[in-house]
Amino acid sequence: MAGRLELIAGLRKLYVLPPVLWTAFAIYFPLGFINVASMKLYLPLLRSLVVCQTPVSEADYSGSLRCGDRNLVISEALQREAWLVGIKLLCRMISGPILGGLCDSLGRKPVLLLSIGGITTA
Repeated sequence: MAGRLELIAGLRKLYVLPPVLWTAFAIYFPLGFINVASMKLYLPLLRSLVVCQTPVSEADYSGSLRCGDRNLVISEALQREAWLVGIKLLCRMISGPILGGLCDSLGRKPVLLLSIGGITTA
């Protein structure tokens, strides 16, 4: 127990941060976890949207109420998820330099407020 406390004290000496940043990290890490977890929620939703001609059986649940072929459901859902992730990355690639240029000309605060307003509206 004492060794563990010494290790923590040593890490705190190594990474000297103001108390404001410790608070920011305490807020940021749970939000980061929610962000990562939300990406993993695409697949169950997309599985439920797959439709095919194979009848649904109660013994072998495929994840879709309208398609009984498990392999087709998973492959279709993964393909749709890949498209969603690709489009999201493309939007980030395009908007990053635009928002960076706006930050240079207008300042960070107005651009941040504009971004938060856009996310809230969406």
